[in-house]
Amino acid sequence: MLECIFLDLGIKRYRETELLQEELVHKVARGESPGYIILVEHPSVFTLGKSTKKESVFLRSIEEIEAKGIEIYNSSRGGSITLHEPGQLVVYPILRLDKKDIHTYVRDLEELVIDLLNLYNIKGIRREGFTGVWMDQRRKICSIGVAVRRWVTYHGLALNVNNRLEDFNLIRPCGLEDVEMVSMEEVLGKTVSMDELKSNLLHIFSEIFDRRIIFE
Repeated sequence: MLECIFLDLGIKRYRETELLQEELVHKVARGESPGYIILVEHPSVFTLGKSTKKESVFLRSIEEIEAKGIEIYNSSRGGSITLHEPGQLVVYPILRLDKKDIHTYVRDLEELVIDLLNLYNIKGIRREGFTGVWMDQRRKICSIGVAVRRWVTYHGLALNVNNRLEDFNLIRPCGLEDVEMVSMEEVLGKTVSMDELKSNLLHIFSEIFDRRIIFE
C-alpha cells in the first residue's frame, strides 16, 4: 500500500492553496513524495474553472459581488464556477495516476463522498452526464473539479457541510440552470462536527485509493 501525507490547512486563501498544490505536484511527479491529501476551508471566493462562460454564470454584477467581500478567481481546475466559503470542506488529493484514467479517478472521488454521506444517513447519488454528488436531479451537495499535470492530480472536491449557501444565489452553480446547492447541516437539521467528518473522510479515502495516511 502506498503512503499519502495528510495536510490540514485550516482556513487558507484559495490562491495560496493553489500555489502549494502546484509545488506538491512537482514533488510527486519527480518521485520525491508518494502523494498528499489536503483538507482546507477557504474564505469566500468564486472560482472559475476552465470551462466557465463568464458572460452567463453571474446573476449579479461583478461590482456588487466584490462589494460583498467575495473574491473572484480564475482557477486552473476543470469545470465551471463554484463558491468556496468557511464551513465547506475542500479536499485536494495530489496523487500519481499510474493507470492514467481521469474518468475513473473522478468516479472514485464521487464514491468517496457518497460513502461518507452514507455514514450520516444522507443518500448521495450520481447524476448522469454531470460530475459531483447530488441529492436528486436538482439538489447538489458536492462539486468536483480536477486538474492533472504529468499524470499527477490536483484540485478536487468541495463538500457543503455547515456553510451558509446563500451566496450561491449570486451565480449559476457549475454554470447550470435550476441547481440548488444544499449542505449536510441543512439536510440533517444540525451542525456537523468538522473534526469527526475529516476523520471519517480520511478512513474512506484510505480504503478507496488504497493509501496509508501519514500524519505529519
